[in-house]
Amino acid sequence: MFERGDYIIYGSTGVCLIEDITVPEYFRSTGNEKLYYRLSPVFGTETIYTPVDTHVFMRPIITKEEAEDLIRRIPEIEEANFEGKDRRATAENYRISIEKHECEDLVRLIKTVYHKNQLLTESGKKPGQ
Repeated sequence: MFERGDYIIYGSTGVCLIEDITVPEYFRSTGNEKLYYRLSPVFGTETIYTPVDTHVFMRPIITKEEAEDLIRRIPEIEEANFEGKDRRATAENYRISIEKHECEDLVRLIKTVYHKNQLLTESGKKPGQ
């Protein structure tokens, strides 16, 4: 469980501050005593209430040092090799990489798609979606 004051990545919303962990008054009146995170998106003005046991992806943000280390290692990160696999298997590999939300895997995916698009463009073909 995260703590009040933590910054997290919340689903596709992005970076959010956990302002509180509480049972909102509205839910108390309905008999629901479940704990909720009260989130404040860094790049938004809304307030989000989500159960602490939600299935929406959440993870702590990476530190400045971790980000700088990742940036330094970008040239060393190899693109994935999905050669010889059908479209469905390739799409599944992409989906898995995205759902893991691991920064290095996401860099690998970006480099893979970029390289694949470069090869297609060089051969006169249009990149796929």
